[in-house]
Amino acid sequence: MDDVPFPHHRQHPAIERLEGKHVLARRVDARRDCDDLYELTHGREEEEAVWHYMTYGPFASKAEMFDWLSRLAERSDPLFFTIFSKGHQRSVGMYAIMNISTEHGRAELGNIWYARLAQKTIVNTEATFLFLSYVFDDLRYRRVEWKCDNRNDASKYAALRLGFAYEGLSRQHMANMATNIFHRLW
Repeated sequence: MDDVPFPHHRQHPAIERLEGKHVLARRVDARRDCDDLYELTHGREEEEAVWHYMTYGPFASKAEMFDWLSRLAERSDPLFFTIFSKGHQRSVGMYAIMNISTEHGRAELGNIWYARLAQKTIVNTEATFLFLSYVFDDLRYRRVEWKCDNRNDASKYAALRLGFAYEGLSRQHMANMATNIFHRLW
């Protein structure tokens, strides 16, 4: 690391969108996003598996998911985004910048999930690159974290593949859940 001092307080994330070659990350908008997200993650057991490690979903109805998305749009921590796949021409998942500490230059990338058709594709790789670039390069944060349920092998593998370093296992991070903690430093 260079000897440039970090500012004591950095800006809070305030973006509406990030765009890459394959994806567009946009602040969540229930009217725009609900139909795609509901259709891709409800109705069949294999599609609803996306919710297995999340603390929400699947939803009893599209209206229930719409209400949930509407509430997310009002939040600033976590700051929720919908991931739009340019190849599929639809919203295929979600991402959040969360646990934001402007004083310490730290944030977590979390609440990350993708419909089955986008899993293990360029979508997550590019979305993560866009968010890391924004947090490190634009906001000048010094640490980004990724946490996942210890049973979620796909998320653990993704974190390592995307350059995060394993930091440890928190056995009581959340009720009834052991959580792996990964980090990337600027």
